[in-house]
Amino acid sequence: MLSFRKYFLFRRISKYIRKNLTAEPSHSAASFSRDFLDIMKLNEDIPEDEFCDEAPASAQISTGSPLHHPRPDAALSSPEYQQAAPAKAERGRHILSGPEKMDRIRSYVDSNYTRLGFSQRLQLYLRERDITTAMIYQRSFIDRKLISKILSSEDYHPSKQTVFALCIALRLNLEESREFLSLAGYTFSHHKKYDLIIEFLLDNQIYNIDAVNEILFHFTEPCFGE
Repeated sequence: MLSFRKYFLFRRISKYIRKNLTAEPSHSAASFSRDFLDIMKLNEDIPEDEFCDEAPASAQISTGSPLHHPRPDAALSSPEYQQAAPAKAERGRHILSGPEKMDRIRSYVDSNYTRLGFSQRLQLYLRERDITTAMIYQRSFIDRKLISKILSSEDYHPSKQTVFALCIALRLNLEESREFLSLAGYTFSHHKKYDLIIEFLLDNQIYNIDAVNEILFHFTEPCFGE
């Protein structure tokens, strides 16, 4: 039987999930783009003579027909395009020129460029918080060999669940966790119940791995160390 404390905690998590869980975005547009690109790729293998400009006389379409499409190269060679192209190029040069605009770009890059990689940031957290790899294992059930691999290789890309486990083991708050996730190329997805549960736990500083696994098990989500 659940204690009152666990019962209300589970209710809070359920409410948080219902409030923040969003539907998966539609992939119809993306799938259409992929299909279109696949068709174009297939067409690249078709000999050029199969795309002859002149159709048989019986199938020719009159120039005045709404189905008639002018050739792209004809449009590019038109006087209107020739007059508009230099003006567009000049506008493009004007947008990219000027010390003020370049300073804005430089400032944006400097403020958003991450100098520390994921492995380096993990090493920094371990030093700052006096945490050993043995403590990481005890707090998250991450295999020590995996921890050593992450620490020794800047190119190693951990799974999202591993990063979540490290956030819990390092006792990171929600903002630190978001930044740590971004270094590995991840973010909290509100399309996934699992991500919302971890987000809730970190925001409420619930770091005990046994309690975390119990909560994940209650919501039929993968537990750490499985």
